[in-house]
Amino acid sequence: MALFIVVAAVSATAARRPAFVWVFAAVPLALVATRAAIAPGEAVEPAICILLAALAGIGAAHVSKRVETFGLLFAVLLMFAGGRALYETFWGLTAAADRLRETVPAGDALAVLNRLEQGRPYGGFSTPAALGCFLVMTLPAVAAWAFGKRGAARAIGLGAAALGASGLIATRSVSAMAALACALALAGLRGRVAPRLVALSAAVIGLAILAAAIMRPDAVFVPTREDSPWRLRAGNVRVALDIVRDHPLAGVGPGGFAEAFPHYRRAGDNESRHAHDLPAELLAEWGIPVGLFLSASFFWVFLGPVVSGRENPRTLTSGLAVGVAAFAIHNVADFTAFLPSLLVFAAACRGFLVPSVPIERAIPAVRAGWVALVVAIAIVAAGSGLARDALFDAREAATSGDHAGALRFAKQAERFAPWDADPPQFAAEARMASRAGADAALDDAERAVRRAPSRAAARMTRARARTAVGDLPGAYADAAEAQRLYPLHPDYAARRDALASALEKPSEAAPR
Repeated sequence: MALFIVVAAVSATAARRPAFVWVFAAVPLALVATRAAIAPGEAVEPAICILLAALAGIGAAHVSKRVETFGLLFAVLLMFAGGRALYETFWGLTAAADRLRETVPAGDALAVLNRLEQGRPYGGFSTPAALGCFLVMTLPAVAAWAFGKRGAARAIGLGAAALGASGLIATRSVSAMAALACALALAGLRGRVAPRLVALSAAVIGLAILAAAIMRPDAVFVPTREDSPWRLRAGNVRVALDIVRDHPLAGVGPGGFAEAFPHYRRAGDNESRHAHDLPAELLAEWGIPVGLFLSASFFWVFLGPVVSGRENPRTLTSGLAVGVAAFAIHNVADFTAFLPSLLVFAAACRGFLVPSVPIERAIPAVRAGWVALVVAIAIVAAGSGLARDALFDAREAATSGDHAGALRFAKQAERFAPWDADPPQFAAEARMASRAGADAALDDAERAVRRAPSRAAARMTRARARTAVGDLPGAYADAAEAQRLYPLHPDYAARRDALASALEKPSEAAPR
């Protein structure tokens, strides 16, 4: 993804556009926010994803005058995503669940089995709602493009739209379908969609939402139930506001919500890395001043085209305006803007909506600086992605008992992303699991804590490493800090108390 974005962004030669200036200005802000974050190692990837999305939007804006030629491409994407959603719903998830049951699942595998048994498709995304978000971005675009065509193109477009709509219903994502309904209503208010079509779409979406809510086992219509997604998301927003109260000016840094969440979690809350509400999460991570600015900018960028445009409604761009508006609205109740794939795709779709402007001749020095900046952003983004792949392989190796392989993949991940706290933490755990290299394990744990000092799991990993080398006071200090950072964890308090008892025994045996 980063490679393609480099090609697109470097080819955008209009170096005097305001968007270029914003990217140059955003880099120092991102650097300051990363350094000030409570987990500097975890702040790099979220910050770089925002910059990467901006580059994707700029690259797409460079070819916006040819966007109508991409209609068939969007139709193919929609058919693939919708078809995969239906395949997973009617066969794929059931088959995967059957295979998993044969392995006698335990621990995390039981949670995976529970998700598979719910029957909601993922389509390669991390959540069914994320797949729903992709579908609501592409469905209006393909439908509008199809209505403006004739013959085979119209048949292909409408077929793709029908397949995408079926896939959207299969996800049972109430938030995604509601976001699409709101975006269509906005378009109707501005005269971009015929009132009859808005009314018909609202009726169909309303019925789909009702059916999805009835079929879902997590009590969509009973917000007071323990497993209600609305109650759990309200808890996430409450945590975000608690973080804002404690860190009003600078926040906890990009990616800091996930690191700070355990400290504010209450009994009955779920485990979450996101607030499921974009303004709340931005306020928590960036502080009130910057968070408000970023929230306003986000909605202005993605809602602007559907509110202000008045072009022919039977075009791909008209449908894309509805799609990116649905993306923005969806993030009032979800976190799809924090998923790199969806953010980059939405930014590219938004770039296609930029009116075509004459290309200016770039100043050579500015051009060179732009190319260097684009390449640097892409290298960091690619490093993060390769590190994630290596960590996945490390977890697979650890699950199979190959701790040497797990260590090798963890060290590979650290080479790809030397700022990330996850690889050294995993490397320390792999060394301790193989009962070899206690000093090296402590070194790895030290790097993990340095990169994410507010992470309870990193503190506990270092506590175990310090115990292995005989540093009981240091181990107790880390265990006590881990328990403070994550008060509801069932094991941290017990580990702290066990280390306290181990420290008391030598003092009781000492001469008086």
